[in-house]
Amino acid sequence: SSYMKRRYSYGKESSEKAQTLPEVKEIELINHLHPGVPLSEDYRTVRTSILLSHAEKPPRSILFSSALTQEGKTATVVNMAIAFAQLQERVLIVETDLRKPRLHRLFKVRNVSGLTGFLTGKVALKDVIHKTFVENIWVIPSGPIPPNPAELLNSKKMKDVLDEVSQVFDIVLLDSPPILAVIDSVIISSIVDSTVLVIRGGKTRRKPFLSAVEELKRARANIIGVVFNAADLRKEGAYYTKYYRYYRYGVYGKEEEEESSRESL
Repeated sequence: SSYMKRRYSYGKESSEKAQTLPEVKEIELINHLHPGVPLSEDYRTVRTSILLSHAEKPPRSILFSSALTQEGKTATVVNMAIAFAQLQERVLIVETDLRKPRLHRLFKVRNVSGLTGFLTGKVALKDVIHKTFVENIWVIPSGPIPPNPAELLNSKKMKDVLDEVSQVFDIVLLDSPPILAVIDSVIISSIVDSTVLVIRGGKTRRKPFLSAVEELKRARANIIGVVFNAADLRKEGAYYTKYYRYYRYGVYGKEEEEESSRESL
């Protein structure tokens, strides 16, 4: 089917193209470079919503994913990590996109071994955790792209990674591939505390969004919210157009379902 073709083709590109590193966009570190702008404040608002999603015991490991590509998922993960780090919490970001990794480029860390190095037994976990140039943030890069990403992520060693780092860091955020492209994110969603979906205003359509939700539900993922980004709110009287909103999943997925069906998700 076309669905399986999309999954199979994700991450398949020539080595020459893979070596072409795009310029880092400011949005991906805006909460670090410009903490006083309204958009950075929006990330901190999302942070508060996440902490209040389970008031007695906030989630320790959170997966960020999206239905499709180019929805702002990695930018959201990085800026959310910065938001948590601003509370003086020790934050670890784990690159679980083992097909098109980007975190090592953003944080300028070596990607010689990384997560795949640990999962294949080649290096110790402590050797793949890197301190970044942002205070209170560490990162585990992907490591070399493996031939079997889903199998590695579905291994006991991956569960061991989360168990161990959750004892050392205050919060662990995981970046991942798009849900409708490969099965990887669905696998990870079953072993983390919570999952947040990222959708892009004007791009994400209702059908793929709901398909992604169904995939996560089948894995019994704990979906705690949706970050709706890059919306043009000028019609609502907003003064800027790049805006991130957070919806508690229980609200957005149920009470507002009828209203959402009339919008172009």
